[in-house]
Amino acid sequence: MTSDQHEGPTVLIVETSRVVANIAAKVCEDRGARVEAVENVGEAVTRVGAAPPTAVLTALELPGLTGGALIAALKSSPHHRAIPIGLITSTDSSHRHLGVYQPDAIITKDSALSTSVERFLESLGIGAKTEDGATTEADQPPLANVNILLCEDSMSIQALIGRILHTAGAVVVAATDGKQAVDLAGKCNPDLILMDIEMPEMDGREATLALRAKGVRTPIVALTAKDPEEFRPEAMELGFDDVLPKPLDRQVLIDRCAGYVCVTP
Repeated sequence: MTSDQHEGPTVLIVETSRVVANIAAKVCEDRGARVEAVENVGEAVTRVGAAPPTAVLTALELPGLTGGALIAALKSSPHHRAIPIGLITSTDSSHRHLGVYQPDAIITKDSALSTSVERFLESLGIGAKTEDGATTEADQPPLANVNILLCEDSMSIQALIGRILHTAGAVVVAATDGKQAVDLAGKCNPDLILMDIEMPEMDGREATLALRAKGVRTPIVALTAKDPEEFRPEAMELGFDDVLPKPLDRQVLIDRCAGYVCVTP
Protein backbone atom coordinates (compact mmCIF):
# COMPACT_ATOMS: atom_id res chain seq x y z
CA MET A 1 0.00 0.00 0.00
CA THR A 2 1.05 3.57 -0.50
CA SER A 3 2.03 5.63 2.52
CA ASP A 4 -0.19 8.63 1.73
CA GLN A 5 -3.43 8.72 3.66
CA HIS A 6 -6.68 9.84 2.07
CA GLU A 7 -8.81 12.27 4.02
CA GLY A 8 -12.07 11.52 2.30
CA PRO A 9 -12.89 12.30 -1.33
CA THR A 10 -11.26 15.20 -3.17
CA VAL A 11 -12.64 16.94 -6.26
CA LEU A 12 -10.38 19.00 -8.52
CA ILE A 13 -12.26 21.83 -10.27
CA VAL A 14 -10.65 23.33 -13.37
CA GLU A 15 -12.69 26.39 -14.31
CA THR A 16 -11.98 30.08 -15.01
CA SER A 17 -15.49 31.30 -14.15
CA ARG A 18 -15.62 31.98 -10.42
CA VAL A 19 -19.40 31.78 -10.47
CA VAL A 20 -19.42 28.30 -12.00
CA ALA A 21 -16.49 27.13 -9.85
CA ASN A 22 -18.17 28.35 -6.67
CA ILE A 23 -21.46 26.62 -7.50
CA ALA A 24 -19.67 23.34 -8.22
CA ALA A 25 -17.48 23.70 -5.13
CA LYS A 26 -20.49 24.24 -2.84
CA VAL A 27 -22.14 21.05 -4.10
CA CYS A 28 -18.93 19.11 -3.58
CA GLU A 29 -18.40 20.47 -0.08
CA ASP A 30 -22.04 19.86 0.85
CA ARG A 31 -21.46 16.21 -0.05
CA GLY A 32 -18.38 15.97 2.19
CA ALA A 33 -15.71 16.34 -0.49
CA ARG A 34 -12.62 18.51 -0.21
CA VAL A 35 -12.24 20.90 -3.15
CA GLU A 36 -9.12 22.05 -4.97
CA ALA A 37 -9.56 24.69 -7.69
CA VAL A 38 -7.24 25.72 -10.53
CA GLU A 39 -7.76 27.67 -13.73
CA ASN A 40 -5.60 25.96 -16.36
CA VAL A 41 -4.50 22.55 -17.61
CA GLY A 42 -0.89 22.92 -16.51
CA GLU A 43 -1.85 23.45 -12.87
CA ALA A 44 -4.39 20.65 -13.08
CA VAL A 45 -1.86 18.11 -14.40
CA THR A 46 0.58 19.13 -11.66
CA ARG A 47 -2.07 18.64 -8.95
CA VAL A 48 -3.12 15.26 -10.35
CA GLY A 49 0.48 14.12 -10.52
CA ALA A 50 1.11 15.13 -6.92
CA ALA A 51 -2.08 13.65 -5.45
CA PRO A 52 -4.74 12.13 -7.74
CA PRO A 53 -8.19 13.46 -6.82
CA THR A 54 -11.27 11.31 -6.47
CA ALA A 55 -12.84 13.14 -9.43
CA VAL A 56 -12.22 16.05 -11.78
CA LEU A 57 -14.65 18.71 -12.95
CA THR A 58 -13.22 20.65 -15.87
CA ALA A 59 -14.44 23.36 -18.21
CA LEU A 60 -13.91 22.87 -21.94
CA GLU A 61 -12.79 26.43 -22.65
CA LEU A 62 -9.64 27.22 -20.68
CA PRO A 63 -6.69 29.55 -21.28
CA GLY A 64 -4.01 27.88 -23.38
CA LEU A 65 -4.74 24.16 -23.53
CA THR A 66 -8.44 23.25 -23.44
CA GLY A 67 -10.30 20.89 -21.14
CA GLY A 68 -10.16 18.39 -24.00
CA ALA A 69 -6.36 18.32 -23.68
CA LEU A 70 -6.68 17.61 -19.96
CA ILE A 71 -9.12 14.77 -20.62
CA ALA A 72 -6.75 13.28 -23.22
CA ALA A 73 -3.75 13.61 -20.90
CA LEU A 74 -5.49 11.78 -18.05
CA LYS A 75 -7.35 9.15 -20.07
CA SER A 76 -4.22 8.19 -22.04
CA SER A 77 -2.22 7.60 -18.85
CA PRO A 78 -2.27 4.11 -17.29
CA HIS A 79 -1.84 5.78 -13.89
CA HIS A 80 -4.68 8.33 -14.18
CA ARG A 81 -7.17 6.73 -16.57
CA ALA A 82 -9.47 5.64 -13.75
CA ILE A 83 -10.10 9.18 -12.47
CA PRO A 84 -13.71 10.13 -13.35
CA ILE A 85 -14.00 13.40 -15.28
CA GLY A 86 -17.07 15.60 -15.58
CA LEU A 87 -16.93 18.12 -18.45
CA ILE A 88 -18.59 21.45 -17.66
CA THR A 89 -19.74 22.99 -20.93
CA SER A 90 -22.27 25.39 -22.40
CA THR A 91 -23.83 22.73 -24.61
CA ASP A 92 -24.24 18.97 -24.26
CA SER A 93 -22.85 18.38 -27.77
CA SER A 94 -19.57 20.31 -27.56
CA HIS A 95 -17.65 17.20 -26.44
CA ARG A 96 -18.22 15.33 -29.69
CA HIS A 97 -15.13 16.74 -31.38
CA LEU A 98 -12.84 15.49 -28.61
CA GLY A 99 -12.20 12.19 -30.37
CA VAL A 100 -11.28 8.94 -28.66
CA TYR A 101 -10.81 10.37 -25.17
CA GLN A 102 -14.18 11.30 -23.74
CA PRO A 103 -15.33 12.60 -20.32
CA ASP A 104 -17.34 10.37 -18.01
CA ALA A 105 -20.17 12.90 -17.72
CA ILE A 106 -21.39 16.08 -19.42
CA ILE A 107 -22.45 18.87 -17.09
CA THR A 108 -24.10 21.85 -18.79
CA LYS A 109 -23.77 25.42 -17.56
CA ASP A 110 -27.44 26.12 -17.03
CA SER A 111 -29.97 26.49 -14.23
CA ALA A 112 -29.55 22.78 -13.41
CA LEU A 113 -25.78 23.03 -12.87
CA SER A 114 -25.96 22.21 -9.15
CA THR A 115 -28.23 19.25 -9.78
CA SER A 116 -25.99 17.92 -12.57
CA VAL A 117 -22.88 18.14 -10.40
CA GLU A 118 -24.71 16.43 -7.55
CA ARG A 119 -25.81 13.59 -9.82
CA PHE A 120 -22.26 13.15 -11.05
CA LEU A 121 -20.94 12.91 -7.49
CA GLU A 122 -23.78 10.61 -6.48
CA SER A 123 -22.98 8.26 -9.36
CA LEU A 124 -19.47 7.96 -7.93
CA GLY A 125 -20.69 7.28 -4.41
CA ILE A 126 -19.36 10.61 -3.10
CA GLY A 127 -21.44 11.86 -0.19
CA ALA A 128 -24.24 9.34 0.21
CA LYS A 129 -27.39 10.81 1.73
CA THR A 130 -29.44 9.56 4.67
CA GLU A 131 -33.21 9.07 4.60
CA ASP A 132 -33.79 12.63 5.84
CA GLY A 133 -31.72 14.04 2.97
CA ALA A 134 -28.63 14.91 5.02
CA THR A 135 -25.22 14.09 3.59
CA THR A 136 -23.22 11.57 5.58
CA GLU A 137 -19.69 12.31 6.72
CA ALA A 138 -17.01 11.09 4.31
CA ASP A 139 -15.66 7.85 5.75
CA GLN A 140 -12.25 6.42 5.05
CA PRO A 141 -12.59 4.80 1.60
CA PRO A 142 -12.67 0.99 1.85
CA LEU A 143 -9.70 0.60 -0.51
CA ALA A 144 -7.75 3.66 0.66
CA ASN A 145 -4.16 3.62 -0.68
CA VAL A 146 -4.44 0.08 -2.04
CA ASN A 147 -2.41 -0.32 -5.25
CA ILE A 148 -4.41 -2.27 -7.84
CA LEU A 149 -3.21 -3.27 -11.29
CA LEU A 150 -6.23 -3.64 -13.57
CA CYS A 151 -5.70 -5.52 -16.83
CA GLU A 152 -8.67 -5.34 -19.22
CA ASP A 153 -8.66 -4.87 -23.01
CA SER A 154 -12.22 -3.52 -23.27
CA MET A 155 -11.86 0.21 -22.62
CA SER A 156 -15.50 0.57 -21.56
CA ILE A 157 -15.21 -2.24 -18.99
CA GLN A 158 -11.81 -0.97 -17.89
CA ALA A 159 -13.29 2.51 -17.37
CA LEU A 160 -16.21 1.14 -15.35
CA ILE A 161 -14.08 -1.06 -13.08
CA GLY A 162 -11.42 1.61 -12.77
CA ARG A 163 -13.94 4.23 -11.64
CA ILE A 164 -15.38 1.88 -9.01
CA LEU A 165 -11.95 1.08 -7.59
CA HIS A 166 -10.64 4.64 -7.77
CA THR A 167 -13.64 6.19 -6.03
CA ALA A 168 -13.32 3.48 -3.36
CA GLY A 169 -9.87 4.90 -2.61
CA ALA A 170 -7.62 2.58 -4.62
CA VAL A 171 -4.60 3.70 -6.61
CA VAL A 172 -5.38 2.15 -10.00
CA VAL A 173 -2.91 1.43 -12.77
CA ALA A 174 -4.52 0.17 -15.97
CA ALA A 175 -3.16 -2.16 -18.66
CA THR A 176 -4.85 -3.19 -21.91
CA ASP A 177 -3.13 -6.53 -22.48
CA GLY A 178 -1.17 -9.16 -20.59
CA LYS A 179 2.23 -8.06 -21.88
CA GLN A 180 1.66 -4.55 -20.57
CA ALA A 181 0.39 -5.95 -17.27
CA VAL A 182 3.56 -8.01 -16.74
CA ASP A 183 5.67 -4.93 -17.45
CA LEU A 184 3.65 -2.63 -15.17
CA ALA A 185 3.55 -5.18 -12.34
CA GLY A 186 7.30 -4.87 -12.02
CA LYS A 187 7.08 -1.09 -11.79
CA CYS A 188 4.01 -0.27 -9.68
CA ASN A 189 4.34 -2.98 -7.02
CA PRO A 190 0.59 -3.72 -6.81
CA ASP A 191 -1.16 -5.10 -3.75
CA LEU A 192 -3.68 -6.85 -6.01
CA ILE A 193 -3.95 -7.68 -9.71
CA LEU A 194 -7.28 -7.98 -11.56
CA MET A 195 -6.69 -9.88 -14.79
CA ASP A 196 -9.02 -10.29 -17.76
CA ILE A 197 -8.70 -13.67 -19.46
CA GLU A 198 -9.28 -13.09 -23.17
CA MET A 199 -6.94 -10.37 -24.48
CA PRO A 200 -4.73 -9.67 -27.51
CA GLU A 201 -0.92 -9.80 -27.48
CA MET A 202 -0.76 -11.91 -24.31
CA ASP A 203 -3.92 -13.22 -22.66
CA GLY A 204 -4.61 -13.42 -18.94
CA ARG A 205 -3.52 -17.06 -18.72
CA GLU A 206 -0.10 -16.36 -20.21
CA ALA A 207 0.34 -13.18 -18.20
CA THR A 208 -0.42 -14.93 -14.91
CA LEU A 209 1.97 -17.78 -15.71
CA ALA A 210 4.65 -15.20 -16.58
CA LEU A 211 4.10 -13.30 -13.33
CA ARG A 212 4.24 -16.45 -11.22
CA ALA A 213 7.39 -17.55 -13.06
CA LYS A 214 8.96 -14.22 -12.06
CA GLY A 215 8.17 -14.99 -8.42
CA VAL A 216 5.29 -12.54 -8.09
CA ARG A 217 3.16 -13.60 -5.09
CA THR A 218 0.64 -10.78 -5.34
CA PRO A 219 -2.98 -12.05 -5.37
CA ILE A 220 -4.27 -12.29 -8.95
CA VAL A 221 -8.01 -12.41 -9.55
CA ALA A 222 -9.36 -13.55 -12.90
CA LEU A 223 -12.09 -11.46 -14.55
CA THR A 224 -14.12 -13.58 -16.93
CA ALA A 225 -17.43 -13.81 -18.75
CA LYS A 226 -17.22 -17.60 -18.35
CA ASP A 227 -19.07 -19.43 -15.62
CA PRO A 228 -16.78 -18.75 -12.64
CA GLU A 229 -17.24 -22.17 -11.07
CA GLU A 230 -16.50 -23.98 -14.34
CA PHE A 231 -13.38 -21.88 -14.90
CA ARG A 232 -12.14 -22.02 -11.29
CA PRO A 233 -10.22 -25.35 -11.51
CA GLU A 234 -8.29 -24.12 -14.57
CA ALA A 235 -7.73 -20.75 -12.91
CA MET A 236 -6.25 -22.34 -9.78
CA GLU A 237 -3.86 -24.44 -11.88
CA LEU A 238 -2.72 -21.32 -13.73
CA GLY A 239 -1.90 -19.50 -10.50
CA PHE A 240 -4.96 -17.31 -10.01
CA ASP A 241 -6.21 -16.80 -6.47
CA ASP A 242 -9.87 -16.25 -7.29
CA VAL A 243 -12.36 -15.72 -10.12
CA LEU A 244 -14.84 -12.87 -10.51
CA PRO A 245 -17.57 -12.99 -13.17
CA LYS A 246 -18.33 -10.14 -15.55
CA PRO A 247 -20.43 -8.04 -15.36
CA LEU A 248 -19.29 -7.06 -11.88
CA ASP A 249 -21.40 -5.92 -8.97
CA ARG A 250 -19.88 -2.75 -7.46
CA GLN A 251 -20.09 -3.78 -3.81
CA VAL A 252 -19.00 -7.35 -4.46
CA LEU A 253 -15.94 -6.08 -6.34
CA ILE A 254 -14.97 -3.68 -3.54
CA ASP A 255 -15.55 -6.26 -0.79
CA ARG A 256 -13.55 -8.97 -2.56
CA CYS A 257 -10.67 -6.61 -3.27
CA ALA A 258 -10.64 -5.41 0.36
CA GLY A 259 -10.64 -9.01 1.54
CA TYR A 260 -7.58 -9.93 -0.48
CA VAL A 261 -5.62 -6.92 0.68
CA CYS A 262 -6.41 -7.79 4.32
CA VAL A 263 -4.98 -11.30 3.98
CA THR A 264 -1.92 -10.35 1.94
CA PRO A 265 1.26 -11.11 3.96
